[in-house]
Amino acid sequence: MSTDCFAAVSTARDYYDSEDADNFYFHVWGGEDIHIGLYESPDEPIADASRRTVEHMAQRVAGRLAVPGTRLIDLGAGYGGGARSLATNAQAGQAPSPESQRDREHASSADEPRGRAR
Repeated sequence: MSTDCFAAVSTARDYYDSEDADNFYFHVWGGEDIHIGLYESPDEPIADASRRTVEHMAQRVAGRLAVPGTRLIDLGAGYGGGARSLATNAQAGQAPSPESQRDREHASSADEPRGRAR
């Protein structure tokens, strides 16, 4: 891996581990997902558009997730909301892979009440 790639990974990790980014994504963005949403209108809430993104992804992989024993990995999973939703709705095993320590902490605390402690 090139030095530039390592620098980019380090920069991204530092950003997502920062208190400012964590507060923004957790409180403003909704705390379940950290990704761009599929909006139906300019004034639609972020959480609704983010959930639509997960639903769209689920539709795209539904056939594969229906195969018994299927597991999924959500690379750069943020708080793990997408992986939890896919795993819950498709009964597939999940392995979210959050990018930062703060994301891992949020994902773990969100999984515990659902019986998915890591």
